[in-house]
Amino acid sequence: MTSIYKIKVDLDNFMYFIFDEESLFSEMEDFDPDNIGLPLEFEWVAPKSNFLKSDSGSTVLPQVCCWGLNDLVIESGAFAILSDVLSKDICETYPLKGEAKDYLYINPIKRYGNEAINLDKTTYEYFDDGSVDCIKNLVFKTDHGITSPIFTLEIDGGIYLYCIENFKEKVDKNGVSGLLFDAIDVSD
Repeated sequence: MTSIYKIKVDLDNFMYFIFDEESLFSEMEDFDPDNIGLPLEFEWVAPKSNFLKSDSGSTVLPQVCCWGLNDLVIESGAFAILSDVLSKDICETYPLKGEAKDYLYINPIKRYGNEAINLDKTTYEYFDDGSVDCIKNLVFKTDHGITSPIFTLEIDGGIYLYCIENFKEKVDKNGVSGLLFDAIDVSD
């Protein structure tokens, strides 16, 4: 069975990425963060962006990071390394301005639905409002058929970004910095 990982940002060792919100919302009046993880239905205009010191005060730029929990921001050299696992059928790429002008915003558009997931046996942790915070054990009804290197899941509303082994291996093998991977228990 394919290993699945939740992608996180290494905020202890690398700076973190932010959009200049005024630029983001004035450049793209139709921008809606809830649409990230699905094909964007508006024209992208490169917003200004910045990097802030990490939680530990680091000023080291990552090669890959995230703006939210379900997207990626990738330095152009790292994108060249990862381009074979970030094809156009699984993600949209957009330019950025400002401090991150040498980075691309990556919107993953592959979302797997609940039809193959055994919702009764899958275990979760919840936010106070009752929405899924994190999946502890993902149980499939049948062979899940997850082959997309990066993806979101309907089960948690698409708020987190996941990957399979080939994406993690490509990042690790090439020493691409900035991401952490939490293994998700997966069973049939």
